[in-house]
Amino acid sequence: MTIRDVLFEPHLTFPRMPVDGRLIPPTTFVLVLQFTVGLISYAIGIGIELVQLPYYSQAFSRSEELKNLNFPVWVLFIVIPVAFVLWVAIWLGFNFLIAGVHHLVLMMLGGAKKGYDATYKVVCYSYSAQVFNLIPICGGFAVLPFFFVSSIIGLSKVHGIEGWKASVAMLAPYVLCCLMAAGLYIGIIAMVASHTQQS
Repeated sequence: MTIRDVLFEPHLTFPRMPVDGRLIPPTTFVLVLQFTVGLISYAIGIGIELVQLPYYSQAFSRSEELKNLNFPVWVLFIVIPVAFVLWVAIWLGFNFLIAGVHHLVLMMLGGAKKGYDATYKVVCYSYSAQVFNLIPICGGFAVLPFFFVSSIIGLSKVHGIEGWKASVAMLAPYVLCCLMAAGLYIGIIAMVASHTQQS
């Protein structure tokens, strides 16, 4: 119900959200959501791998190099879950950080009417859009639009500010990262081109 309300009725859901300083409920929500979506996606991936197992077995039997590796397949069943847990932990830390960046932009715009916990809760619950990743092929395309729409509406309702301030607070960090990545990419190309001309 929370996922449905956040994605399809954010203008009614976020004004009812308690802003009480408690970060455990939204953190638990986003962790359970990420774990569930990740686990289901992992199970689907394992199913696809099992379907392709005869092909892999044939490939292993034909490759002398792979035979000499003596790599135990059971190691994958340990490494993959551990890597998944580490990824969730890193992602959770990043979520605390990115919520702080959004709140900082709000403060610069004079739109942080409530505390950090309000912004953090909006960001966490807006990750409900991750459920679209469970839809094969085209589901991933819906994640970002629903995430940004929900979070922008949520920030504007919770902080009681104009929509444009909420939009800038949500989009500015990502736009800045894209510009920095583009600048780095252009700089590398320029260095390679300069080095090629000198050679």
